[in-house]
Amino acid sequence: MKKLNKEDKIRLAKSENTPADTLMKLADDDKHIRRIVAMSPNTPINILEKLAIDEEALVRRGVASNERTPAKILEVLSIDDDWVVRMGVAKNPSAEVAVLEKLIDDGKEWVRIAAKNNPIIKR
Repeated sequence: MKKLNKEDKIRLAKSENTPADTLMKLADDDKHIRRIVAMSPNTPINILEKLAIDEEALVRRGVASNERTPAKILEVLSIDDDWVVRMGVAKNPSAEVAVLEKLIDDGKEWVRIAAKNNPIIKR
């Protein structure tokens, strides 16, 4: 991966044809590449699990907004210290109603608004 430039890495991270082992390598790259991997609908669950505990909120937000992220991970991210991560969960149409109902009472207004506007809640 070191021989690729940043643009090539971004292209690979976004591609629907990138194999899981390549995504795993990209998941160890800089925070911007890791965020793209976290947001990709092609990223395997085991990589999403790894990125869900990333030190960078930007990366965790990518996992929180990914519709393929399992409910258990979204539940953990819904209590993240960083409000942008919680907002990612609040906007995620795959989040469980119980998680969204808790986020409707979040201390950050943007999170509350996002949870209230989630299509699951608005049904």
